[in-house]
Amino acid sequence: MGEKELIDFFNLILGAGILLAIAVFLILAIVLCVLQVIFLMIGARFAGIEDRSFGKALMAIVLNIFFGTFLSILLGKIHLLLGVFAFFLVPCLFIKWSYSCSWIKAILAYIFAFIASIVFFLVTFVGIPLAISQSDSKEKVDHKPAVKTQIIDKDSKNKKSSNARSAVSKPE
Repeated sequence: MGEKELIDFFNLILGAGILLAIAVFLILAIVLCVLQVIFLMIGARFAGIEDRSFGKALMAIVLNIFFGTFLSILLGKIHLLLGVFAFFLVPCLFIKWSYSCSWIKAILAYIFAFIASIVFFLVTFVGIPLAISQSDSKEKVDHKPAVKTQIIDKDSKNKKSSNARSAVSKPE
C-alpha cells in the first residue's frame, strides 16, 4: 500500500467518524428537544394552563431554541444582566404566546418545567448509577446446586447420599 492510498484510507476513516459524530449530535439534539417539550407540558399542567398540547409546547420550545438563544446572546453582549434576564424571560414570552396565557402562568410553567428537567437528569445521572453500584456491593449469593446424587461404593455396594459438589470419586 502506497503513501497516497494510506492517506486516502485515513481520510475515509476521518470522514466516516465526522459523519457519525454529526449523526449522534443530531439524534441527541432531537431527543433533548422532545424531552424539553415533555417537561414544558408537565410544567403547563402544574401551572394550570388550559388547552395545552404537544404542538403548542413544541412551538414554544422551537421558538426558544432559535430566537431565544440568539436574543439571550445578543442582549448578553450589551450587558450581562440583560443576558441573564433574557435567558429567563424570553422562554416565558414564547410560552405566553404559544399558550395564550398570563405572565404568571407562563413563568410558573417555565419554573415547573425547569424543576422537572432537573429531577429527570438527577434520577438519570445520579440515581441509576447509584442503584447499580449498590446492587453490585451486596453480598454475593453462593449458588450451590441443591441436587442430591447417589454414589455406589464399589466394595460395599451401599448407596450413599451426598451433595453434587462432593460427588468426585477417587480411584484406588
